[in-house]
Amino acid sequence: MAAVGSTVLLHRRGDTMTDQGDMFGLDYLRREARRPLKKCTSCGGNVKTYRRKLNAGMAAILCWLTANGDDDAWVHINDLPKRILSSREFGKLIYWGLLEQRTNVEDSRRSSGFWRTTEAGRDFALGLTVVPSHVFVKIPGGEFIDFEDTMVNVHDTIGDRFDYGELMRGE
Repeated sequence: MAAVGSTVLLHRRGDTMTDQGDMFGLDYLRREARRPLKKCTSCGGNVKTYRRKLNAGMAAILCWLTANGDDDAWVHINDLPKRILSSREFGKLIYWGLLEQRTNVEDSRRSSGFWRTTEAGRDFALGLTVVPSHVFVKIPGGEFIDFEDTMVNVHDTIGDRFDYGELMRGE
């Protein structure tokens, strides 16, 4: 699996594509993710590999956007219900290629605040596909490294925290 810009390209293990995850291996990445924060010897900044889970809040946002938006409609973050925005981790869905952010054109703002699901995100929300359960990223910069090899569907991620039927009815 590889990241190209902010889009994640998924591929099956064993394909010929090479990335950092393939170089280090999942066992190495899992160990690194359990280690404490380190200081960079060059700049003194914090350096860490994180293992991020695709969690219930992230899946709920995908379901709500799928139920309430047109396929290509951009939705402002402030228009999402507060009950599904509690974790504010929706931006991490970019690593899986399930969500995309509209380019910011205003210099006075950090981001545009507009998001939409990708085709892969809609398929996941509708229960048509599975995705890796976790992503490994390196901080600073949020650099994509690799995915865990465990796959999950939307119901696995939502669990009992949200009602899937309500989310898909746009409630």
